[in-house]
Amino acid sequence: MPRRDREPQAPRESAEALFDKLPPNSMQAEAAVLGAMAADHRSIGDVLEIIDSHEMFFKNANAAIFQQIVKQFEANEPTDAVTLHERLRDAGMLEQIGGLDYLLKIIEAAPTAINAVSYATIVRDKAMLRRGIEAASLALHDLYHSDGRAASDVIDGFEND
Repeated sequence: MPRRDREPQAPRESAEALFDKLPPNSMQAEAAVLGAMAADHRSIGDVLEIIDSHEMFFKNANAAIFQQIVKQFEANEPTDAVTLHERLRDAGMLEQIGGLDYLLKIIEAAPTAINAVSYATIVRDKAMLRRGIEAASLALHDLYHSDGRAASDVIDGFEND
């Protein structure tokens, strides 16, 4: 039961209101980093030092495009619009990502490949925030569903995860 003898605090959003929000993401940064990678093969290595997994992308289509770019990069193949289109089509993934129109939109999203590291940093930071939200959500769930376990055991579980 909450203590009622504390001084009033500034009102906070309820947990329900927080969970009704879209998780942190930047569609613009996701599109821009993919566009930069497609525009300049040399930027891919720099991006891979920051974004180490397709799971860092919020939008599934962007994650799939990232995976394809990395696959082509590792095979020492070009990663331009034509080769990406062909490989995604051959893999049966072109429609899954939104078709040629979406692919072209992504490729045109980066005004320059020079800023690829900045775009990648934004994507990574948003992914880190989503991971933090996920961890906090799991912690809240464990706290609310402690099932009679000692509070110290529940809290220790967070530190071990």
